[in-house]
Amino acid sequence: MRVQLCDLLRWAAGNKNAFPLSLPLPVVAEEYFEVVDTLEAVVEYVRGPRGRSFTMLEIGAGFGYWTLTAHAALRQLLGPANLAYEYTLVEIDFAKQQSLRSTLSLNGLDKARARIVHAAMGDRDEAGGAVQNGNPGWYAVYSCDSVQAQVHRDGNACASKRFFSPKEARDMIGIRRQGGAVADVISLPTLLAPYALVDFVDMDAQGAEWLLFNATASPAALLARQALDAKVLRVHIGTHDEPDERGGGHLGMRRLSLKEAALVEGFEQRGWSPSFLMGVTGDQGCTRDAERGTARRSPWGPVCMADGALSFVNERLRRRLAKRQRRADGAERR
Repeated sequence: MRVQLCDLLRWAAGNKNAFPLSLPLPVVAEEYFEVVDTLEAVVEYVRGPRGRSFTMLEIGAGFGYWTLTAHAALRQLLGPANLAYEYTLVEIDFAKQQSLRSTLSLNGLDKARARIVHAAMGDRDEAGGAVQNGNPGWYAVYSCDSVQAQVHRDGNACASKRFFSPKEARDMIGIRRQGGAVADVISLPTLLAPYALVDFVDMDAQGAEWLLFNATASPAALLARQALDAKVLRVHIGTHDEPDERGGGHLGMRRLSLKEAALVEGFEQRGWSPSFLMGVTGDQGCTRDAERGTARRSPWGPVCMADGALSFVNERLRRRLAKRQRRADGAERR
């Protein structure tokens, strides 16, 4: 768990009147699901036939929380002498770049095997294709992409600052004055290109998830889904949607929004099996509407989901790899 979150919960436990809801420790938090997905990816790799590196992409890496979680688990299970890993960490925020490098170094990661990409996640590759928005160095920094302006959850903020302007029409002085910074856009196929197989993709990219994985996305986004299906064994994505109590269909117990339910349907149609389907409640949803029971159900009790979380295992790719392994084993016996 993130140290800041633990500090907050420890403080809240000693300040009973600080929140409308009591917070007895341990608190079931939305990051439980990300912890479980990360550790299961490592365990599956350790238990399987190796001869390759554990490979992970963290998109919207911040300071590399989940890469470091995976690395610590890998080191605990295999020992420092037997570590084989390849990590790619993608982060748009210019203010986090040096801290991200320092954090990886302090935890003993080889910079040749832990690649940092300073870019925004998108459906294409374009130098200077987006403008950073949000508070630099803090949470929820996101991109304003003029080509995909309609998908942004906070599009009005981007528009009011004129961050959606095409490159040739940008007022760079005005953008900098409002806290913006130009960033490259990078696509998922480009990020996956160096790897034959990826154990885990963790994606927390402030709305780019819908841009890439919804069934009506751009033709370029189809390439992202195809690359994911062909190479990635497990994925965890934050939905960054707004609460929508109408949504969910047969998944209504989990109160998925309509967008979240559409994402689930798309993954299932492509041969992915859901691990966790936790619909968004929003930052204030559980406390503001406590009497309505808006918390999401989980194996550990009710939980508030500031960002929705969906995770899937690529069963189709698993079966293909298992079949290939059986053939290889049979050839060895002969």
